[in-house]
Amino acid sequence: MRRLPLLIVAAFATAGTTFAAERPPGLKEAETAAKAALGVDCLMRDPEETPVVADGTEDEAGHTVYTVKYRPSWYSADQPDAEATLYKLLCSIGAYNLQSAFVIKTPDDEVPRLLSFANPELGLDYADEDQTTLKNPPRITGYKATSILVNARFDPQTATITSRGLWRGIGDAWDHGRWVFRDDAFVLTRYEVNPTFDGFDNEKTDEGITILDLDGRPKP
Repeated sequence: MRRLPLLIVAAFATAGTTFAAERPPGLKEAETAAKAALGVDCLMRDPEETPVVADGTEDEAGHTVYTVKYRPSWYSADQPDAEATLYKLLCSIGAYNLQSAFVIKTPDDEVPRLLSFANPELGLDYADEDQTTLKNPPRITGYKATSILVNARFDPQTATITSRGLWRGIGDAWDHGRWVFRDDAFVLTRYEVNPTFDGFDNEKTDEGITILDLDGRPKP
């Protein structure tokens, strides 16, 4: 079946950053969905203190709203593109990590739903107590799903969500994930990790180990 490229456009382009009474339609319901599912794992600030960026320019201190136009694989040639609303919701701000949840409302959803993201479980064999080196490369021991991503970004041009989780502040140990929007969900296509606490800021140089690469892009 013919697949057409995804087109992601920013929602409410004239709204800019909004607060409280000017909040975009559906945002309250999206927050409710995230809070109901995540509880204390997503303690959002008061709406009056949380900026909402609705022009596609992400605000690390608030929420971001997107309109997603896409073509599901099961659509016939004469069907118009589907349109969904994607909400990136700030859950918490730490010393060096921001945690966000993503909620989506597609034409098939009666109410907004919280998204889950696949993540590999890793087996790590450290060679020393300080965990500065590995005996063997990391291995995948299974997969788990998470609804909270760390330092996440959504790229409208590629319909991709990425995360960059720092394991500690200096950035020597970290993990990176990439999820691509397909049909009505985000699919894990790439995962990298640097699990060694060697004191070097490898996060800036992206010197990691590729655990999963399904998106066809060259490895670093």
